[in-house]
Amino acid sequence: MLLNVESRNTEVALLFLVRGEMYHEDVWTEWIGSLADLVPPSILCDDALNKCYRTLPQYSIPPKSVYDRQTYYSIFVHTKPDFPGYSSGSIFDARIVDERVETAWGSHSLLTATRVLMRAALADLFNQRFQMVCEATIPVRAPLFTHDQLLAHNMSRIGSPHMVWGDAEKSAERWPLAMHEEFPALKLHNTFHSQWVTLIRAHVHIVVDDTFLEDLYQRHCFIGAERHRSTCVSDEQYIGTLLNWKLGDRAPYEYSDDLAMARVAAGGGVPPEHIDTELIVQIRGAAEEIHRVPSFKNLHGQPRIQHSDFELGKESLECARNPQLQDPPPYGGIPQYPHCPFFARKFMAATAPAVKKLLQDLFIV
Repeated sequence: MLLNVESRNTEVALLFLVRGEMYHEDVWTEWIGSLADLVPPSILCDDALNKCYRTLPQYSIPPKSVYDRQTYYSIFVHTKPDFPGYSSGSIFDARIVDERVETAWGSHSLLTATRVLMRAALADLFNQRFQMVCEATIPVRAPLFTHDQLLAHNMSRIGSPHMVWGDAEKSAERWPLAMHEEFPALKLHNTFHSQWVTLIRAHVHIVVDDTFLEDLYQRHCFIGAERHRSTCVSDEQYIGTLLNWKLGDRAPYEYSDDLAMARVAAGGGVPPEHIDTELIVQIRGAAEEIHRVPSFKNLHGQPRIQHSDFELGKESLECARNPQLQDPPPYGGIPQYPHCPFFARKFMAATAPAVKKLLQDLFIV
């Protein structure tokens, strides 16, 4: 008996751009594993499909991990070309894309790897949201709620996408004048945004189908000899600039300035001793009156926490105060909470034990 393919759940593709080691493999395994054998509502509400779905596993290939027992997330991984892979039974086993490129900080190669991941994920028609993540990323909300919210928000999330640097000479530090001479309209569209975007499927098609702008960035973007000066950082400029150009007047209605990813730390990452419930509360924007995203920076050799404080708007206050954020909203009437992070970084390898314990205590995994 075969399951009607149309009843399969719409999925969020997690695109891991990593060197190799997964710092938080246990966390991701438990997070995705909590969805194992959870029947999608489209099947649960149909008696015939539900009966078929529940008997299907005994006729199928035995699952290699909990990843194979859920239909909410798909995983695609880009590693260094010489990375040997993940152990059998890992949720990341057999998830590495076939095409891999050597990557370096700040170079165009990161955009090349991003496009490789997106192209691979597009092959699965059920992937409708595409979330960039890295080895230092952790989830900060329950997996089903995260899945529902990312799908309920039918826009890409890029972060400050509409900040256009219109003066070519003033923006020459970011975009070489030669780029503007070759493509004069660039000054009407160039933006600076986060690398860790969330894209809808239509926008991923735009990214992987483009050749002109990608070639322009590849030829003009580089890193200074000692990494002290960069000109044109592809992975933090290209996607927003491309969408501004291709979407034109539709851009403000198709992608937003919020992000699903909170950047918590710079440099060496979050100190393990600062990983506690208050940190997660701050990341999730659950402060009473002010949205505070912590930022750890090394000052004179000592880590310090700084907060970016700003007054919440009406919608964000609703997000911050709503007590139901840990629970998945009912299907068919999913409320949307803008400016609510679902993931956070940089949590380096040393934080793994503390992160796992905290997220277990908070029932996130």
